[in-house]
Amino acid sequence: MKRLLLPLIFLAAQTAAMSADLDEVLVYPVRDEGSIMHWLIVAPLPWNAAYIGDSQSYDPFKPFGMDELQLRPKAGDKVGKNTWRKMHFGGSTEGSTMCNLFAYAGGFSYAYTVAVAYIYSPEDRPNAWFSGSADDGLKVVLNGNKLWSNQIQRSPTYDSDRFAAPLNKGWNTLVQLVDQIVGGHLLCARFVDGDKPLTDLEISLDPPTDSAKRHPADKYNSEATAALMPADKLRAEGKLEEAASAYTAALAKYPLAEEAPRAAYAAAQTV
Repeated sequence: MKRLLLPLIFLAAQTAAMSADLDEVLVYPVRDEGSIMHWLIVAPLPWNAAYIGDSQSYDPFKPFGMDELQLRPKAGDKVGKNTWRKMHFGGSTEGSTMCNLFAYAGGFSYAYTVAVAYIYSPEDRPNAWFSGSADDGLKVVLNGNKLWSNQIQRSPTYDSDRFAAPLNKGWNTLVQLVDQIVGGHLLCARFVDGDKPLTDLEISLDPPTDSAKRHPADKYNSEATAALMPADKLRAEGKLEEAASAYTAALAKYPLAEEAPRAAYAAAQTV
């Protein structure tokens, strides 16, 4: 019975934690030139036919009882039948810092992809500008304010959409709504101060509390993998009770790890 309760307790605690802003989050760095390559994404969200030709005026969340200016999603949340998912991009054939948005759900036309990032700035940046582009049109909401809307059909060029976008010290919520008409579907985004990219920003894909502890994702996940290896070995050897205890200890220490769901499932198999 004790072995059965261990993974169930972990899963219940994780579910409760994910129902609200988190006191601890994983954070990812921006690239050397400031590019954001980690996004929380949902797609495709349909256009309203009445807005064709002016899709940027339309709020695709309205039919679902939501507001594009008040989004604070987490992975697993639903928008109709679509699910918010964490996506990590490594560039595309169009450019090393271009995010191919079709990686989320495959190709589609006449709809939106919405990308969200929770951005930590170590200081106030009153002179910060957003600098990016998209394929096709782009609408940008920062901290609940719509700062930019560009109704256009295009292939993206770096830094073609630029506008003042002050960042607060601490956490900022960036929402990007990207039109898809036909053809490719891409996004690139960064923040600059003058001609200098802001390279000390950190990205979370979970909604943080104001004082959330930030764990660098690569280090945290590497440590979690190492901590789970003895548990996996014990399970493979058939030492199920010892494996259950080892999984529980590792999951208690590294609940945010990318391997945590897999480990919780493995722990359940030790029952």
